[in-house]
Amino acid sequence: MPYTTLQLIRNMLNQIQGEINKIIDEIGWNRNALNQFAKVDSFIKESQRLNASVQAIHILRWNVHTPGTLVEVAAFATHLDDANYPNPTKLDPFPFVDKTKAANRGRKVEMVSTHADFVAFGHGLHVCPRRFFAPDVLRLILVHVVMNYDVRFRRTS
Repeated sequence: MPYTTLQLIRNMLNQIQGEINKIIDEIGWNRNALNQFAKVDSFIKESQRLNASVQAIHILRWNVHTPGTLVEVAAFATHLDDANYPNPTKLDPFPFVDKTKAANRGRKVEMVSTHADFVAFGHGLHVCPRRFFAPDVLRLILVHVVMNYDVRFRRTS
């Protein structure tokens, strides 16, 4: 039986809620709990991958470029390249949960990890230093919304 988009989203939210409840019941609501949310992290990272636009880096000092040069990286093209991701335009909410999947072998799948095929936080020497703080905020927001609100689509007639 084919699923509707609404059924897929409800299933995804139920899985995220289940993970949150299990972890909070086991270790409580603390910083360690935030780091255990594998499905929450995977969903946020996948959302970043599908919604990334352009990474802009303002160069202040660099030997190669004139100070003040703006360098842009086409994150969208990288994140939607089928050489990097199977079915790159399809939302797979938990692609980074299973670290043993063939697509994840050799790739750092944690939310704060950078890789040449995932550049939401940049990559290399000038990777975003706030990438360790931002995921905590995103986790808190997503957990709060999922656990405290009944998320639904607006009915259209």
